[in-house]
Amino acid sequence: MSDALRERVLAAMRELDYQPNAAARTLTFKRSNTIGLIVSDIRDPFFAALARGVEDLTQERGYTLVLHNSDENAEREEACLKALHTRQVDGLLRASAGVADAYLSRLVRAGFPIVLVDRDLPELGVPAILTDNAGGAYAAVRHLIARGHQRIAISVAAARLRRRPSVLPAITGRCARLAWSPIPACWYPVNQPARVAPRRLTKC
Repeated sequence: MSDALRERVLAAMRELDYQPNAAARTLTFKRSNTIGLIVSDIRDPFFAALARGVEDLTQERGYTLVLHNSDENAEREEACLKALHTRQVDGLLRASAGVADAYLSRLVRAGFPIVLVDRDLPELGVPAILTDNAGGAYAAVRHLIARGHQRIAISVAAARLRRRPSVLPAITGRCARLAWSPIPACWYPVNQPARVAPRRLTKC
């Protein structure tokens, strides 16, 4: 194509406000420029903050984020995985509790790019991004004790306990080094907002 013809084509594209067909580009370049994210429930503040951070980063890199809620339901989570795979997303971030691990294993064996968030499955051999829950809780409890507080409760989302069952023992074990009298741990169901937890703590 000559430079003159190329410029005429580009001028026509600008005049007509031409937008490339995403499906056609995916077929041609074998990339969709989309990233999938599966969370348990976007109403949970943890997942809301996570989704916002992921979306900001993907947009900076020229990608589009596709979000799914699994509701900790095996059939729904498997449907989410299938939908994202069929859509040919370029990669998947999975931050749900892992009720569809069998199908996830199939995707990993097929070479589908997956990163786990706040949950590790060493047997899958995929990258995992984890938070230091015990270290954070220790710092928070130490801060409260330094200000004279003694009756300190731990509120942990049920979804987080399912994603990482070792979280609560790790937190209580780490904090046992401090002089405090813990209130029995409470948790709230994944389908209820976090603001329910403070009201429940008065009954713990």
